[in-house]
Amino acid sequence: PHGLAALLWPIVTNLPIAILLVLIAWRYALIPVYDAAISSLILLVSLSVASLIFYDLPIFGFRGFRCYFDAKGFSYKELEIIIVLIWSFLFATIAFCALYGSSKSGLFPALSLSIKDCSVAIVLLVGVTIFSVGFFIAGYPHPAFESGRGVVAAVALRISLFFGVITMFKA
Repeated sequence: PHGLAALLWPIVTNLPIAILLVLIAWRYALIPVYDAAISSLILLVSLSVASLIFYDLPIFGFRGFRCYFDAKGFSYKELEIIIVLIWSFLFATIAFCALYGSSKSGLFPALSLSIKDCSVAIVLLVGVTIFSVGFFIAGYPHPAFESGRGVVAAVALRISLFFGVITMFKA
């Protein structure tokens, strides 16, 4: 996606996770409902920013990271691992840094994040996403399965985001 689609894609596809976070906060009181709602909003906005950067940032004459690396002549497996590394790192870093900044501003009374908390969340999210995609392309190493790889990456990223946010709120 590019342009408006790149901006709206993370909002639409992450909205179920945001709603689930609020519902679980309301039902099980793992984190305060207010914090879950604000965290969800921050995640949706920060993921949209990350998406615009990933898909539309001009890089040496190419539109976005994917187009840039597609032109470099990597094998399918190399390209997919490079792309998922950059994609997941960018999305995780922007999302968790936005939560970190919000926690330092006092927006979350129950959240006191450290750089270490964010770093651990980023590393775990990137690791889970790369592992999932690596496992998928080991079994389906052809571009014909690119949509399947995309679904695997998307699910891994969203599950990792969800648990990353939940675990940042300490009881």
